[in-house]
Amino acid sequence: MGGPQYDRNFGGYRVFCGDLGSRTNKFELEKEFDSFGPLVDCWVARNPPGFAFIVYKHAEDAERAVEELDGRTICGRRVRVEHARPTGNKKGASFGRGYLRQRSPGYRVVAASVHP
Repeated sequence: MGGPQYDRNFGGYRVFCGDLGSRTNKFELEKEFDSFGPLVDCWVARNPPGFAFIVYKHAEDAERAVEELDGRTICGRRVRVEHARPTGNKKGASFGRGYLRQRSPGYRVVAASVHP
């Protein structure tokens, strides 16, 4: 697994936190993660729930958080914590988990019709 990578869009080093419960909120995560160093941002997914991105100001803080929190219980759930990876954008502007989310079975895209 690679180390922390600077994300200039957020001004820091992004960390992925997965396997969160659906009721986990930003303030609970900030409380867990800010003990490793100053945070730039914390974003918790809502649709679908279960993951978050935390942005650290310093690479060494992101590294310590990954090493110490991966596999630990946060907000009542055993979580995965790892460095965010580039999504494949050649410009390096977007970071994420590095894969595209599969749509659930039965999902349909309905095109809107435009009438002149």
